[in-house]
Amino acid sequence: WDDPAYQTTDTAYYLSAGIYKVVFADLNGCNDSLTIQVADSTTVGIFETYDINDFSIYPNPNSGEFTLLLDKANNVIITDVRGKEILNINVLKLKSVQISIDQPPGIYFISVFTDEAIKKRILIIR
Repeated sequence: WDDPAYQTTDTAYYLSAGIYKVVFADLNGCNDSLTIQVADSTTVGIFETYDINDFSIYPNPNSGEFTLLLDKANNVIITDVRGKEILNINVLKLKSVQISIDQPPGIYFISVFTDEAIKKRILIIR
């Protein structure tokens, strides 16, 4: 977290309203980041910038059942916030995939692998 206290835990506490950058890193040296806006002490929003043609998740948030709309994807991997792999599926030539995962409520990451890039989104399970 890039907050004034430089918190390094999974959850940041006592954030004032503002925009914060969160960097995730694993033991292999891989990392990713996202921007979180805290509107007030009870509301957190997540800003993601992406090309609408990458892929879409709906509904999101969900209960673990959702649809991925894909464009030129080869593989999909879903991980939890600690990097544990929840699902790894081959989606070559598929335009949509129905997914059902039995996981506790929380934030998960969906990585879609194409020939050109790895595209990521946040999945929220209620």
